[in-house]
Amino acid sequence: MYCPVAQNRIREKSTLRDAGLAVPEFREVTTAEELHAAVSELGTPSVVKTASSGYDGKGQAVVHNVDEVEEIWAELATDQAILEQFVDFDCRVVCRWGKKCARGHCSLRTVS
Repeated sequence: MYCPVAQNRIREKSTLRDAGLAVPEFREVTTAEELHAAVSELGTPSVVKTASSGYDGKGQAVVHNVDEVEEIWAELATDQAILEQFVDFDCRVVCRWGKKCARGHCSLRTVS
């Protein structure tokens, strides 16, 4: 089962927002210059994440001030990212689902 929305953080946040769910303010960025402008707009701290190929903190960095933007962008080594306002959560809840296949038989399972 392929879910293109869940494979891209920008599509994911946009879909959730468009469905009426609360998400932090965010901006799509494709260059260090765009990241700098987005940080100036959304403020610090903020979190920049690669649009794809990231999970459990991989492909993410907290921006504490605009002076870090160039270095962070270089470290992420991406051409598409999302900058989100920082949210100071009390806790984190993760729900994951997957497909386990063996000998041609597949089943869905939930892990939380």
